[in-house]
Amino acid sequence: MSQAAPGVRWAVVALAVLTIASAPAGRYVTVDAQTLQDTQTNLLWAFSALPPSTQSLAISSCAAVTRSGGGWRLPTVLELSTLVDERVPYPPALDTSAFILGASPLVWTVSAAGGGGPVWVVDFTNGSTRAVDPAISASTLCVHDP
Repeated sequence: MSQAAPGVRWAVVALAVLTIASAPAGRYVTVDAQTLQDTQTNLLWAFSALPPSTQSLAISSCAAVTRSGGGWRLPTVLELSTLVDERVPYPPALDTSAFILGASPLVWTVSAAGGGGPVWVVDFTNGSTRAVDPAISASTLCVHDP
């Protein structure tokens, strides 16, 4: 290695190669052509998001899903947050080999963020949660209890 000029320090720079990661093998198991089971939570997920809508329409859209005997619903903020995959270079902060997010990176939850107003969404642009007006448009991922 050559000598540095007086007052100059050498720096070693390591370059990282980004790869698109997915959830660990076996995290999501295909149940049928439209459903995945999360092996960590045992929840069943519709892997494709419904088109953006208001929260009230999202609630009724999930309730109208009839596969697996019905009982589909909008997830809580805690349930939906389990899908955030921090190992992938976002956006989106979601395993795109398992889920199809849709037009909006904001995804509805049923969880109220305060008294009678805002509700929680998960922003899969970066995996954060935030309180929003339930009348805005966001995507919907429906969930079913095991």
